[in-house]
Order: sequence, then C-alpha cells, then structure tokens
Amino acid sequence: AAVKSRNKIGFEVVEDASKSFVRAVRNCSSKPKQQEMSVALLRGLLRIMQFKEVLPNGERGKLEAHSAASSSLLCLVQNFSRSTTRQSLGTLQTPNRNERETRQNRTPGTTSGGKTPKSQRRRASLDGLTPMLSPALKKGVSSVVGVSTIGNKRNPVLSVLLGMMQKLTVSPGFERASTRTPTVKAIQGCLSSLPLAERAHFLRYVFKLCQSKVSIHRLVACEIIGNALAEEWVEMHGEDQLKEDEEGSPMSVAEGAKQSLPTALWRALQGRLLDRIAAVRARAASSLEAAINTNARWMEESLLTVLRKRALSDETATVRKASLSAITQILLVRKEWMSEWHLSALCELCQDPSILTRKAAAESLTTLLEAYNEHHCNSLLEESWSNCVLPMVLDEEVGTKAITLLDRLVVSPILSEGEMNENQTMWRILGHVGSAAGQQGASKGPSQALQAALKQLSVGDKNRVHIDLLKRTVTLAHKAMDEAKVFDGSFVGIWCLLENLLVQCNDIGSVANMSQSYVRSLEFCLVAWKRILDQQSRTPIPSFRGTLRSSLVVASHLAKSLDHSVVSDNKQELRETLEKFVFPPNTIPAAVSALVAMTVRSSNTGKSSDIESCIRCLYDRCEAKLTSFVQHASSNQVDCVGSDCLQNSIVEALFTVGELSMIGFSSDENDKSRNVSDSEKDSVQGLHIRPTSKLLGLVQTLLSSQLPGRKRMKNPQLYRAHAFTVLGKLCLRDEALTKASLNLLARELQPSVGNSNPAIQSNALLVLGDLSVRYTNMTDRYLPVLAACLQAGAVEDSEVLISSSRRESAVVRRHAVLLLSSLLLQDYIKWRGLLFHRFLVACSDDDEGVAHLAESVLSGPLWTRNPKLFYNHFVESIFVLNKCTAHPIYVAAATQGDGGSGIAVGFEGINLGGEVGKARRHSIYDFLLSKLSDEEKIGVTARLAKEVLGGALSENGDLGKVCQVASTETHPQLESAWNVMNDAFYVLTNGGINVGRVVEGDELEDPNIPNSSRQVTVAKSRLLSKISRKQMIEIVLPILCNLKVKLQSHCSPLLKDLMRYLCEIFQRFKTEAKEFLANDPTLLHEIEYDMRQMR
Repeated sequence: AAVKSRNKIGFEVVEDASKSFVRAVRNCSSKPKQQEMSVALLRGLLRIMQFKEVLPNGERGKLEAHSAASSSLLCLVQNFSRSTTRQSLGTLQTPNRNERETRQNRTPGTTSGGKTPKSQRRRASLDGLTPMLSPALKKGVSSVVGVSTIGNKRNPVLSVLLGMMQKLTVSPGFERASTRTPTVKAIQGCLSSLPLAERAHFLRYVFKLCQSKVSIHRLVACEIIGNALAEEWVEMHGEDQLKEDEEGSPMSVAEGAKQSLPTALWRALQGRLLDRIAAVRARAASSLEAAINTNARWMEESLLTVLRKRALSDETATVRKASLSAITQILLVRKEWMSEWHLSALCELCQDPSILTRKAAAESLTTLLEAYNEHHCNSLLEESWSNCVLPMVLDEEVGTKAITLLDRLVVSPILSEGEMNENQTMWRILGHVGSAAGQQGASKGPSQALQAALKQLSVGDKNRVHIDLLKRTVTLAHKAMDEAKVFDGSFVGIWCLLENLLVQCNDIGSVANMSQSYVRSLEFCLVAWKRILDQQSRTPIPSFRGTLRSSLVVASHLAKSLDHSVVSDNKQELRETLEKFVFPPNTIPAAVSALVAMTVRSSNTGKSSDIESCIRCLYDRCEAKLTSFVQHASSNQVDCVGSDCLQNSIVEALFTVGELSMIGFSSDENDKSRNVSDSEKDSVQGLHIRPTSKLLGLVQTLLSSQLPGRKRMKNPQLYRAHAFTVLGKLCLRDEALTKASLNLLARELQPSVGNSNPAIQSNALLVLGDLSVRYTNMTDRYLPVLAACLQAGAVEDSEVLISSSRRESAVVRRHAVLLLSSLLLQDYIKWRGLLFHRFLVACSDDDEGVAHLAESVLSGPLWTRNPKLFYNHFVESIFVLNKCTAHPIYVAAATQGDGGSGIAVGFEGINLGGEVGKARRHSIYDFLLSKLSDEEKIGVTARLAKEVLGGALSENGDLGKVCQVASTETHPQLESAWNVMNDAFYVLTNGGINVGRVVEGDELEDPNIPNSSRQVTVAKSRLLSKISRKQMIEIVLPILCNLKVKLQSHCSPLLKDLMRYLCEIFQRFKTEAKEFLANDPTLLHEIEYDMRQMR
C-alpha cells in the first residue's frame, strides 16, 4: 500500500505512508519480514528521490515529496544501523563445519532448494542481495565487499541501501542545482548514520565516481567528497586504505606508498581543480573551502599554488571566485603561509572583469585584514587594501560593496573608539592614503575614492559624516597637535580624513556656526601647516609631505568660515613662506590655493585687487630667483648650477609660476555662450594674471638644452622637464603663446632628437595632449608626432630595427598609449592613416607593461566603441607591417582620413619585415585572430584568398612578380611582397582562423549553460561551418589550384607553404575536396602523398 501510495495525490500521502511504514518496520518482530518490508520501502522511495514521479504542485511538489522521502530514508538507515551495531557486537558466530562444506561445494551453476538460476537471481533481487551499482562500475564487481554482516551473513537491507545511494549519485537531471543539492544532502545524512564498513565502501565508490568520464558524475562526487571531508566522522576512516586497483587519481601518491581513504578523497578533490569542465572545477574549489573550514589536516601548501593559478588564469568567473574563496579560507587557517606573492593575486583579482569576483576579492582582503591584526604581514594587507579595495568605490558596479567595507573597517571604528591609538587599523589605512597623495606623480585614485565614499555615506545620514565624524576628527587632530605627537603613525591618517571631510562639507559654514566654541576649536587648523613644515625641515619624512599638503587644503577650506583677523595674520605668514621657496613641489598647489582663500577672506573690499597684488608679488619673487640663476650661469659659475639647494629653489620657483598662472582657470572660460549664475561668481573665477614678458622669457630660456653664456653650459634635465610643464600651463590660458610653442613641443618629441630625456619627452607629450583638448583645430596636424611616441626609443637602421625599446623610454610609450586612447574615446582625434597599426606594434613591445596596456586598451574600450575595428584592418595590417608600400591596400590605409591634407599618421621608424620581425608579426596576427568572431573569420579568409592569393595570380604588381622568382636575394625590392605571401599563408593555416570549434559531447558539457543556449550555440556553429566549407570549396580551392600551377612553373619556394595549406583543407574537408579535385588527379595524389609524409 505504501509503494502504491506515491501515485495518489501528492507528497502528503508519501510522507504519511513512509512514516507509517517506518514504524511498522521498527515494530516488526520477524527479522526476514522486517528486511523484506525495508527493501520494498527503499524501492518505493527511489523514484521519488530521482524526481521521476508526477506529483501535484509541479516542481514544488516534487521537492517536498523528496524531502519527505529523505526523512523516511534517514529514519530507516538509523534504525538498521543501530540494530546492525548491536548484533555485530553480540551475535557474531563462527560457521560450523557443515556450513563451511556447503559453501565450498556450492558452485556458481548449482542452486539450492530446486531453484533454477533465473529464479534464484530473481529471488536474490527481491531479497535485496544484489547491490545496485552504476553501469560504469558494475564490471568486475561480484558483490558488495566490506559491508556489515549479521551472523556472518550480509545485511540485505544495508546492501540494497548502498546500491540505492549509488543509483542516486548517477541519476539523470543533476545539471540543475535545485535537484542535485537535496539529493546530495540526503546522501550526506545517510552517510553520517551508516556503520563504518558500509560508509567506507560508499566512500570508495565516490572516489571512483570522481574519476568518471561523465562530467555530471564528477560534479556530484566533488560535492559529496567536500561534505564528507567537512564531517568529524571522516577521521574514523584514517586506517581504511584503498586497494591498488582503486588508486589512479591525477594526484595519487608514489608507487608503493599506502594511501588512507581520507587522503585519497582529498587528493581526488584537489585533482578536480584541473578538470576540463568549469562547473566541476568550481565545485571542487568550493568543496575544498568547506573541508578546510572544518578539517585541514590533509592540506599541503602546494594547494595554494594550484588555487592561485585557477584564480588568476581560469577563463570562467565562477571558478575564479570559488578559487579565491578557497585561498582566503586557507590563509585564515594557516597564517604562516601568507606571503606577498599570494597577496598580489588577491590584489590582481580586484580588477577582474567579473563583478562577483571583484566583490569577493574585496571581501577577502577585508576579512584577512581583520584576522591578521597582530601579524607581521598586517602592513602589507593594509597597503593592499588602500590601493586595491578603496579605489573600487569609483567602480559603478561594485562601488556600493566597497563603501560598505570602508564603513565597516574605517568609519564605524573611528566613531566608536574612545581614544586615538596609532596602532589601530583604520588610522594606518588612512595613513597609506595620505602618504600616497603626498608623493609626486602618485595616483589620486585612493584619495578620490575616499571623498566619493564619504559623499555617499553622507547621503543616508548627513549628520553622521558632516557633524559626528568631523567633530571626532577635529578633536583628535587638535589633541595630537597639543601633545606634539607629530611622529605618531595616526597623524597622517587624521589629517587625510580631515581634508577629505572638508572637501565634501560644502556647507561647512553652517556646521561651524553651530557654536562659538566649535569655531574657535577650528582655528588651530590654520597654523598647523607651520608646525608640520618646521618638523619636516628638521627631520624629512616622505610620508609627512602628504600631511603638509592636507593641512594646507584644510586651511584653504576653513578660511572662509573663520574669524577675519585670524585669517589675515596667517595669510601674511603663508605668503612669506612661499616667497622663501621652502615648500616641497607637490605641496605648492595646495599652498597657493590656501593663500588665495585667505586673501579673499581678509580682503576688505571683496574685490580681486588684493589677489592680483599678491600674485604679482609672487611673480616678482619667482622672476628674481630665475634671473639670479640665469645670470650665474652666464657668468660661468658652475658650482651654483648643480648645487642641491639651488636646484630645489629653482624647481620650486618654476612650480610656483605654473600654479599662479592657473588661478581662476576653468576649462570653459573661453565659452562666450556660457551663462554664469550669481552663486558661481566670485572674485577668483575667471581671474588671469599673466606673467611679465621677462618671466616668460626666463621660462623659455630654461627649455633649451644649454644655458646662455660664452661656455654654453649644459642645462640640467630637471630644470628642462619642469620648464616644459610650466610652459604647458601658460599655454592653456594664452592662445598666442600656444601657436608659438607648438613647434617647440613637437620638436622635442621627434625621434631624430638625440639624447632626449624620457622625463622631458613625457612632459612635452602630456602638454601637447592637453593642448589637443583645449585647441583641437590648432593641434590637429601634430597627430603624427603624438603617434610616433608609441614607438619612442626605437632607432631604425637601414635594414633592421635595433632591438631597442630602451627602458627609460618605456614611460613615454606608456603615456602615449593612455593619452592617444583617451583622445580617441573623446573624439578629439580619429583613426587617421596608420595609427591603428602603430597601436598593433605597441602590442608586441619589448616592455611587457607597455604591451599589456596596449592590448587592454585595444581589446577593451576602443574595441567596444568600434566592434569592427579588428576585422576592418586585418588584411591591410599584413601589408603595413611588412611595408609593402607599392600595393594599393597599403596606399589606401596610409591615406585613410587624410582628406588631402597630407598629415596622416605614417609608419616611419618601424621595420618589422624579414626574419627579424617575424615573431612580432606573428604575435600580432595571433592577437587579432583571438578577437574575431566566426563570421569575421569567414570574411577575413575570403579577403585573404581574393586580395592576396588572387592578387598573386596577376602578372602585374609585386605579389605577382614574387611568385615568378626562385629567391628574393636577387630581387631585394620584392622582399616585402614575399613576406606578405608568407604571412598570408601563416594566417590561413593558423588554428585560430578555423570556424565552428564548438564540439558536442559530454567532455565539453557544462551544467551551468542552459540546454537551450547550448543548442543555439551548436546550431549556429554548424551553420557557420557549412558556410565556411562552401566558401573553401567554391572560392579558395580554385584560387589555390591556379596559384599552384604558377608557383610550380617557376619553382617558387612558396609552393611549400601552399601545399601545406592544401593539405590542411584536405584534412578538414576530405570528401568535398576529393570531389572538387576529381578533375585533377595529379594534384589529388600529391596532396595525399604529402599527407602521408606529414603523418
């Protein structure tokens, strides 16, 4: 009745009948009857747990019926496990002589009781004596070995139970986690209640299942093994070992060594990290994480290396995320394994393309930072967090997660802590941000991210950030200044936080007016910079340069809210200090801004006259300093030119000139149509105080490589580099000066300039880029100069490219890639001439950083903006890279976007032809092929066949002529055409150009991909394969046959490449190729002969 009840109305009946049946089994006094009833119940539950029964409520009904059946199964297992344990301890008997003789005399062909073999097999099946093994594991298994016995007889119920569990592991429909997870959970519950012998037997079976050829079976096995290794009872099987014929996993131990069952399961799970199916790899990593969390006694440090490789290089995001979680769990358990190498992997994953992986990486670094509070790697973790996790606030996709982590790690602890402690994590993190902001040329990402995070946190609770956190920070800063704790590690962090808070508190005036005592408490911020500067002058500390800059920014923001007289006194002190040129260069912009803010606040009239007089006074001081230097140089005072003290003062004077010229600057100040509201008008906006002609002349004098004077002393490169930066700032506000300076900037970027310093070239390049945005029409003709910087440092000989991307020039090439890509994305420049091909050459740069950056830019934002970018330029890239200038394709590419102006980007200074540049050309072709879709590959194949191979059939042109000579040594002018033909055959025989690479079958089956999507992918692949096959037979083969005749008649060495391509076509499309070549049996025999030789 219970077996039939599953077909009635639903899971309620199944649950009630199952419970009633279990009670009946427990109360049954007859052991054979009890076993028979249990076997019947197991068979009734099997189809329910395989989701094969049709029940009400659809999938929900099946899941609830499965839950009821699992509960009944667990009750049954617990009942027989207890009885088996009691009887195995008290009723084990040694068989008597008659029983032994009966067993020995019994043969496989004889039966007892007059039963035929068929009826005996049927009865044995009904009694549950035949275990239900999966088809893949039935071979060579005659019985369940090692199961519990009662009176030296196998327990039939446990035998059937093991067979049922094995049957469940190979049930169909486990591609979906909704059906796989409850079944694995039910099996796990049964394993916990099974006797040791039965459990060991099933674990051996799962070990074999983990090596199955069916990917779904391996997936289920990984999940079961992970759950088993996470249980405490797995240690009870430490003495159980695998037999010799059961070993054979990829991670098996050496021959002759014994392997315990838990160790074998661990190694099998670790071996699945290298599985071909992404879902299996991800499941293996997740199972390892769960096992490590509970029991890590079998873990080895080599596992970290394997997981690191999966996390960084796996093509599937789920695998990378699962591997990352496993790495984090290992480092939490084994802190002694933490190293900078493993930490770099977590930092790299913070820039992963997958959103989930980036979030997991940020969470992992935060968790490790909290756990490694007193560890020696704590400082590395804090620096990594501030440089990798904090900038993620600016990421639109994961910004919310990063803000939450910042609040958890920095903001909330500051508000909750009572006293300041320099050893606290939040202050050290803020200290890293402040120190990095104070370094010259450092990235502003962490500082900008902190400002953005504080702004977002203030949206939800404005008082918490703008009032509570600000008051707390001001209190700590005041206390630190009063106690003279300038060297405290938290001091940098306090001023960094205070700076970013005031930048966000635009209504600081209203906050300051809350009480007069609060206003007075902020006055110390105006004079804090003096104490920090004095301390820095006595004991220079690089990290405190950022603190000095932060204190000046704080003073500039507070100046408009504090008392007039206090601000006026501090303004005079700041002005005098600026005139002495003692501020470090990276703090001068903040000092000038603070001086302007204080001048505006202390002005009685509120007009710009006071600011103008202040600026002109500083101009005069800078002019005097530079004049003194030039006069000393003219009088040949060599010692004065190179002294460190003088160098610092000259650099600071140049910096000051540039910052003074930018006061009041806005990018749209020349826009006449822009209406400025009254709230935007102030005494500074739009203010432009030009330097005197003499000061401008001094700056231009320092641009030269030689100083004025009779001996023409060499101008220090440091002065020249800063002078170009100052010139760029002056040009941004003076169109006439820009026209006069463009040729000077372009000349410095010319490859013909000898001994040019990379720092000078880099500054000139960036200045020219800024001017391209400001004066687009004026700088348009200098695009070839900018493009030439992509190969800065390369010197072209008459025949070869001297291998020679000098290290010092790599910074110029890197800046050129970033600058040109930014201008392209903002439409300030277009793909003109051979600019794209210069980017391709940068992808094969000798410097790995430049090459990786160029590839990322091309295959990232530029490709997204123009999806046909690689396809449209593929064929012409073969002609351009080989400098086949006589061909029409090269001519068309070189004049693209020219419009008759004659200023298109050329290919001067680059020579990748011949054997010298062959490897770099091939790497470029491989990169292009990896970015093409199947449809584009078909089009590229057709163009190469028609325009290159078909062009070689004509008698005119270099391609036709090169097929008529036996060697290019006697015809050097044809070398480029020869390289074009070789490269065309390389691309056509490259495996990356083949279409329809998706293969059906279990080996490539991924449970994470829905079947419908899989079918669409396969159908599309088949269709494109047919199109490719038709094109190959109808278009490519006729051209190849005609070209073969021509090459053979002239004994051309290119015949070898052509025959290799024919053999590949014959191998892929053997039937169609034979039909086509039926009229040319000689060629067919040659191809078949070459095929045999290749084998």
